Amino acid sequence: MLTLKKRIDAAKIPSSKFDETINVAIWNIRESGKSPRTDAAIHYIAEILGQFDLIALVELRDALADLGRVLPILGPSWHVV
Repeated sequence: MLTLKKRIDAAKIPSSKFDETINVAIWNIRESGKSPRTDAAIHYIAEILGQFDLIALVELRDALADLGRVLPILGPSWHVV
């Protein structure tokens, strides 16, 4: 996790500013739902998603259990459409 946080810091993703900017990401989470991810992987995914305000996840399968595991880590302000 420390290595991931260092890489996120090195990416210098700007903070969004209320009523001024929004950080948007599109992430192709390859074959998400094909097989369950480890707890560590779920935390890594949540750490990355938490850097953005609006995210389009691509290549999600019908099994959304992993996404359901990520949402509580992100917190109550996160929602899925």
